[in-house]
Amino acid sequence: MTVNQGTFEPGADEYATAVVASWREIIDLSDLDASRGTHTVGQSGNPASPHWNDLFPLWSTGRHHPLPFSRPAVEAATESVLQLEPEG
Repeated sequence: MTVNQGTFEPGADEYATAVVASWREIIDLSDLDASRGTHTVGQSGNPASPHWNDLFPLWSTGRHHPLPFSRPAVEAATESVLQLEPEG
């Protein structure tokens, strides 16, 4: 990962940004459950999901969401669970 990573197209539009970081995170090593992060669009790959593009407002304004790490913190933040089991 690169801090403040971005790139531009040489000779195009006076250094207009062409590439920016999509995933941003702030990891608190003194308390992993206090870590924060965001992604450009959302957590779901399904356009019918409410989480399809729910992170874009955070990402586009430089804000973040909690990144729970410990089992209790993850379970407390869990909204739903999808359990896949093989047939047979």
